[in-house]
Amino acid sequence: MNRRRVAFHEAGHLVMAFLLHMEVLSCRLGPSQEESGERGRCVVVTPDPVGVRRFLLSMAGVMAEDRFFHDEEGGIRDRHDAADALENYLSHYRRRDRDEAESVLRLASAFFHSPPALRVLRRAASILVQVRVLDGDRLDRLRQELLEACDSTPLIEAVDGLAEPEPSPPMDEILLRGARLVKRLLLSLRKPFDDPS
Repeated sequence: MNRRRVAFHEAGHLVMAFLLHMEVLSCRLGPSQEESGERGRCVVVTPDPVGVRRFLLSMAGVMAEDRFFHDEEGGIRDRHDAADALENYLSHYRRRDRDEAESVLRLASAFFHSPPALRVLRRAASILVQVRVLDGDRLDRLRQELLEACDSTPLIEAVDGLAEPEPSPPMDEILLRGARLVKRLLLSLRKPFDDPS
């Protein structure tokens, strides 16, 4: 995979992180694009590691490759991370109607493919190709440019709307289940001591 493609892939993660108001610490290309292994890295602080943000962030590099190269070569690790994030999400949060989840994905895609986001993505990729590292002031300027041109508050609200924890059963139901379990346990312990006569 060539340096330009890797730069666009990593810039995709960067732009999605900006849209989701996540803190980006750095974005960089690896030392050699010919070597196997990790070719780029975007270091992001995730506020909800079991939520939808992590899924969208993981898939953003693949989305960028698809947008600019009409295919994707990288991102196997990203796909695994996205699958893990989705699995964690489904085990911790209330399952939503398919239409509701798809509308959030469509909204994320619309913001990601908006002219301001694509402009920042191109600029970030160009800088990465030239200097291999985005951090500090460069990151701050790119974030500011995107967020001034694109208010992603509706996306943030939609994503947060999916983060409703799975409701726990009422306390009386929990106590009743516990009492039944204790009763079964006590009965099973008593049986060996029952007098057969």
